[in-house]
Amino acid sequence: MTTILDRYLVSAVLSGTALVLLVLLSLSAFISFVGEFDKIGTGDFQMPDALMYVLLRMPTQAFDMLPVAALIGSLFALGNLASGSELIVM
Repeated sequence: MTTILDRYLVSAVLSGTALVLLVLLSLSAFISFVGEFDKIGTGDFQMPDALMYVLLRMPTQAFDMLPVAALIGSLFALGNLASGSELIVM
């Protein structure tokens, strides 16, 4: 049976993980999009095609980055709880 404390910890860790994953995916997408600039204009490959290519690769990149994001997000969330002395109270 889950208690209020369990739900609070899970929500803190999941929100930290989601935040870190969002930041990592944003950086990765930006770097990938800039990397596609040299290919724009060759043949029929234009700017919308480069954007679509980067967006379609994001689920795979999210799957690859999820373990790192979970680790960093957990540390981030637990650090926030510790800074507010919430871990001591638990």
